[in-house]
Amino acid sequence: MLSNTTSISPTDTWKLSDYYLKPQKGDQYAIGFYQMLFSNSLETSAEIYYKQIRNMVDSKGELDLL
Repeated sequence: MLSNTTSISPTDTWKLSDYYLKPQKGDQYAIGFYQMLFSNSLETSAEIYYKQIRNMVDSKGELDLL
């Protein structure tokens, strides 16, 4: 999706994958820990995640979408 936020009414244009633009792919991994402490009066948790994105495309700032 190409977003144009500089105009008065923002418009979005969709660009499909083709020979020159590969499809975007991503993987996300997460692991977490959860525990109740002090006779269930305190709840603690922690989580970390890793996200990898391949073939992400970004357009230049002054791109004319028309």
